[in-house]
Amino acid sequence: MSVINLSAKSKPLEELLKTSGNIIKIGIDLDGCAVDTNPMILYQANEMYYFDNNKKYSKYDKKIREGLGRPLRVDDIIRFRYDECTPLSKEEVDEIFKVFAEEKKFLSLNPMPYAVDIINRLQEFYDEYFMTARPGNVEEQTIGWFENSGIRNYENKLTFNGNKLEIAKTDNISKFIEDRAETALELAENNINVLLLNYPWNNDPKQELIQKINKHPKIERIYNSPMAYWPNIEEKLIK
Repeated sequence: MSVINLSAKSKPLEELLKTSGNIIKIGIDLDGCAVDTNPMILYQANEMYYFDNNKKYSKYDKKIREGLGRPLRVDDIIRFRYDECTPLSKEEVDEIFKVFAEEKKFLSLNPMPYAVDIINRLQEFYDEYFMTARPGNVEEQTIGWFENSGIRNYENKLTFNGNKLEIAKTDNISKFIEDRAETALELAENNINVLLLNYPWNNDPKQELIQKINKHPKIERIYNSPMAYWPNIEEKLIK
């Protein structure tokens, strides 16, 4: 009969995972997941196209929209693309992001509530990779944001403007935190488990895409209640 030494000190779970070679790799989308982007982008949009408060850029003087009569709110964003759910045109949306980048406002975005502490804690159990569809012209600002965020171990694990599915396959990522419906379904159909943060732009039950997502066994919605998104994510990932 073998004898179990109860006095032997157990190794921490994170050490066992990392030494076993079986640590789980997880992808984390930035905007809308790790970073609370929408409020500041909408403030920029309202400043350029909706506010009538003498702060408006002079070249946008004629851009007050008919039919809305008020500044945009986060609740108005019911599609992933702003030009599909607001009176803004694609060209105006492009201009908003251009000015946002030129004024280096990506540096001052807030992390999602509780995201920094929980992302750091999850590193005890997961190998994290951060991905974004942001263009290369804001790469320096994005890195600067990470440097000031308090998130640890992001170096060499930050990918810009790439194909998330290809990266996930290349790096053997088996879980993904995402908010874009199309990306979530693409990942799930390639056997990657997706935690989909529930937002108005990915939860229109009349869309065929959303119906597929809601039935897919590899996609689980994460809600902003009864706790915030990230405490709910932590509860799902560390059981």
